[in-house]
Amino acid sequence: MSTSYLETVRASWTTELETIVAGATYRNTVAEVYQEMRESFPAYPSIVFLLGQGTLKAKNDAWSLYDLYIPFFVICEIKADSAVTATSTLVAAQDSLLHDVMRVIATLYTKNITAASGPKWNIQNDPPVMFTPVFPTGENVGEFVLYGTLHIRNLDSSFDD
Repeated sequence: MSTSYLETVRASWTTELETIVAGATYRNTVAEVYQEMRESFPAYPSIVFLLGQGTLKAKNDAWSLYDLYIPFFVICEIKADSAVTATSTLVAAQDSLLHDVMRVIATLYTKNITAASGPKWNIQNDPPVMFTPVFPTGENVGEFVLYGTLHIRNLDSSFDD
């Protein structure tokens, strides 16, 4: 059975997000990267990577090549070290993990734009990658979201990697 471009892109993002391990480059160690939402998380910080509803556009008059534009969402689940206050540690946790995830996104921006094989994709500049403020979701826990658009280019009708 063949592998679809979406499966390949999702696996690439998951692998990159799993590299967030505290040390010289990153401030946090991500406990887990999920590919679907959960009601609760056994450990923090955790990340959920989701792809949204995409748009398929033919690139040529023969309708033999296509581009796929698909929104992505990096949902970051965080936990504060103490109770939420006016100087919330949830905000500090967000700032720290946001730094790490933005570094991964910077790596992914053009990583596969000229891939020798497999899907050629990049993160769109327009609209830009955005992020939300942290939203408390429970006692000392919260989430924030980074989102943008992926552009998977020059797909043939098989949509396989």
